[in-house]
Amino acid sequence: MHGYKGLSILLIVILFLIDIRVCYDFSPQPLSIVLDKRFYYILDTMKIEVYGPPGKILFIEIRNPQNSLVYWNQTSLPDQGYINLSITIPEYWRYGRYTIYVSMPRGPKVTETFIVGKRIRSNIILYSTMNRTDIYNTNTFYIVLNPPINTSVLIKISNIFGEKIHVREISVENGFGIFSYRFNKSGVYFLNACWSGNEYYNASYNICRIYVASNRVNKYHLDYNIELSVKNVMVDKNITISVYPKTGLEENYLIIYNPLYRKIFHKVDSIIFYPNITGVWLCYIRSKDNLLRSRPKVFYVKEKVNMTLQLGQGVAYKRENIRIVAEIMAERCFGKVDLYLWSNDRWMYINSSEIYYNMANFYWKTSREGTYMFKAVWSGDSTHFASESNIFSLTVFARNLSVTFEIVDSRDRILYGSKIIIENKTYDTRQGRLSLVLKDDVYNISVIWKNVPIYRGYLNISREDTYRIKCRVYDLTVKLVGWIYNPIIDESVYIEGNDIKMTQISNKAGEVYFKQLPIGNYTLKTSIHEEKIFLDKNMVVELRYPPPWEEIKIALIIIIIIIAVLLILRRYVKIEIVIEKEEETSKENNSQSK
Repeated sequence: MHGYKGLSILLIVILFLIDIRVCYDFSPQPLSIVLDKRFYYILDTMKIEVYGPPGKILFIEIRNPQNSLVYWNQTSLPDQGYINLSITIPEYWRYGRYTIYVSMPRGPKVTETFIVGKRIRSNIILYSTMNRTDIYNTNTFYIVLNPPINTSVLIKISNIFGEKIHVREISVENGFGIFSYRFNKSGVYFLNACWSGNEYYNASYNICRIYVASNRVNKYHLDYNIELSVKNVMVDKNITISVYPKTGLEENYLIIYNPLYRKIFHKVDSIIFYPNITGVWLCYIRSKDNLLRSRPKVFYVKEKVNMTLQLGQGVAYKRENIRIVAEIMAERCFGKVDLYLWSNDRWMYINSSEIYYNMANFYWKTSREGTYMFKAVWSGDSTHFASESNIFSLTVFARNLSVTFEIVDSRDRILYGSKIIIENKTYDTRQGRLSLVLKDDVYNISVIWKNVPIYRGYLNISREDTYRIKCRVYDLTVKLVGWIYNPIIDESVYIEGNDIKMTQISNKAGEVYFKQLPIGNYTLKTSIHEEKIFLDKNMVVELRYPPPWEEIKIALIIIIIIIAVLLILRRYVKIEIVIEKEEETSKENNSQSK
């Protein structure tokens, strides 16, 4: 009894361990790195998570853009299979792209990249059409932001006591924005324009002071117009700025303005200007009393940049995901890069990718063999002209795959002696199987069995595997029943069609089985039946025999004769009984008379 109890406990423990093994995967975890972000500044703390097999020793090294070793460490993975590391970016690290390597002794190595950079000072300028206004005029305010990007700027209007009377966000397009506001009370007001910055630029703000009077003041007049020879100009190239009309300029000033540069010209109706700072520039006319006399005109100073298209390899195989990198040789680039493929004698658009730290990543899956050409196009931004990359060629090959074909019927049974035709080349499959080495491609395949085509179609050979071809070969069951549904046994059934002729004898259940018949038309014949069928699935055909009328007629005649004979015999028996009764009566009478 105790032995059975111990055995039961042992079985329970084994089942419990098996259940744990099923629920939890004890397979070793692959080595991988996860960074908390991709961009760091000096003195930032970089957090690294490393995943891998528990108990393994790890070597961690970081190399700078010149591939020099700047950090090295050795650690081991704890039992949970991951470890958290924190590294403070030192002040002596140069700006650029760094690579972190994590490896195990005589094991795999994984890499990841990150950027060490610095934020650049940004500038924001806020100015109005006039610094002194009244409660009757609607005032126009202009915002100039460097970098000239599409963003939003927060505007706060407060009085001299610091009370906020208006807050709103203004959209800035390419670093330039306009908004209007009308004051309803006199006094001194302060306008504060704030930009929060981004990963490249620091935040910035600017304050403008406005005097609002209760009585009407002289309104400004936009009497002049400024014309620019170009709207986009290259660094250190000239732009012509003209003022119309050319009269009355003695009392006005032409101001060319950038958040980092300001130039004032007096009594000038036309000037050739050479800007040397990229970004957004404004030019406008102001009077001596600081009133705006023309609408500001905006132009952008840009620089040319080169863009390179890189692939990790020049050769690839079909169905492989290829990473394509477009790198712009400049800093602080914005927008999207478009990737094009040369096809049918023209460049065809494939995809677009956002620029991330001056790089755009694309992923393209190869399809067919051949040589493919790519190029990348960037439309530029407010500080860079459009750029087009080099043309990169990629050759795609098809892998040689060892595959096996298995020819089966509709019920997954092997078809022996079939022939398979692959791209007009015929192969014999005596055992229903065929092993070949084929390229990764789509093939036109046909199967012939008993001189009948039983399969025709296209097969995608994409991996080394056994490909089962299910053909149009079916089973036919013939049921022979009598006129009262009794099984007809030992009856011959003849079938003909598709160059097939065979005869079978019905069993005790009145059934005949014809296995593995190709699709097509067939004729069934018995001693009294002939029926035509089209076999396109596993079928059961019932042949019902008619009643045997001749035998029935003979039986009826015999029954009638028997009945007639019985009636006649019955009549004669009655006559004999009457005669016997009469004789007995006469004898009784004679005996009494005596």
